[in-house]
Amino acid sequence: MKVGIVGGGIGGLAAAIALRRKGVEAIVFEQAEEPRALGAGLHLWSNAVQALREIGLGDAIDAVSVPIEYERMHTAAGKRLVEWPVGDLSRKLGVPSIGLSRPALLSALLAAVDGNALKTGRSVAAFEQTRNSVSLRLTDGSSEFCDVMIGADGLESTTRAQLRGAKEPRYLGYTTWRTLLPPEAHDLPARVLNQYWGRGVRFICFPAAPDGTVYLVCLAKAPPGGIDRAGQAKQRVVDHASEFAEPVPSLAEACEDSRLIRADIADRRPIKRWGEGRVTLLGDAAHPMAPNVSQGAGMALEDAAVLARILGGGSATPESLRAYEKRRWKRAALMVALSRFPGTLGLVRHPLACRARNAYIRVAFGGPSWAANKRLVARGY
Repeated sequence: MKVGIVGGGIGGLAAAIALRRKGVEAIVFEQAEEPRALGAGLHLWSNAVQALREIGLGDAIDAVSVPIEYERMHTAAGKRLVEWPVGDLSRKLGVPSIGLSRPALLSALLAAVDGNALKTGRSVAAFEQTRNSVSLRLTDGSSEFCDVMIGADGLESTTRAQLRGAKEPRYLGYTTWRTLLPPEAHDLPARVLNQYWGRGVRFICFPAAPDGTVYLVCLAKAPPGGIDRAGQAKQRVVDHASEFAEPVPSLAEACEDSRLIRADIADRRPIKRWGEGRVTLLGDAAHPMAPNVSQGAGMALEDAAVLARILGGGSATPESLRAYEKRRWKRAALMVALSRFPGTLGLVRHPLACRARNAYIRVAFGGPSWAANKRLVARGY
């Protein structure tokens, strides 16, 4: 069996590692000329860490991550609204919830990929199926053949476009500025994920490396397609932080303009059937979601683990891919839906509406939402 994977991001690399551990020949076609471990920070709940352990990366991830003990939500003035005892849940499950940097996760994945499994500088333009195989047509005019094909090519997936038609993602009304801050730039409590809710603006920060490096993200209501010129990114973050109490303004001032990554937040409507024939989707290509419940990477990692379980039995058939989709689509669709709601709350700007929102967060997030999140994290995949 040969599995062709389009896209060398978190989901594609994890799928290749998981499949090859099951004895399946998996080849990743990545359009970049060389592997790149880029990005800022990630919060992975215990379900995502369990998936990493299943594919053999537990020790590598433990070495570059920090367990999260508490998640705390605050008003812009710094008043605590909610505290989630994340560490208690982790100990109950026997698997931590962690903060780490995206480059560290990608580096671990790249280090675990067999050298023959990753083909860089290979951009897939389209595919054609027969009864028994899939032909991948590359942009350089060459072709590659495989038994099944997995589209792990992200939010703007060309694989999904060919399967389901090209449609624009749904812009969710806000953009983000993300960065990693060095240990000397902050005096934050260890092992705590903090959220601060303002008027149309949120800040989130958490530990991203054992050395004290912290991930900081500013989420702000804005029209889509915005671009920052030199010096503007930091100034925007500093301006957005001006209504917040410490430590948010100090964290904003510590940002380095050239290291801030701006990205609009978008998703797609969930679909029940991800693929056709010998082709299916994985990760953001199948179920892109907002970052509000910290499950985007988690769902991609779960996809990879489940796909390897099913194809690892030696069956490379359309039926096996439909079984994978059936196993995954409901859980992924639920996460897409859940991830939209906090972002909607974050768009509120009127002071009275913000007061009502904060009261809602205190009641709903402090009880029912935490109970629901515990169930979702603990549920097997």
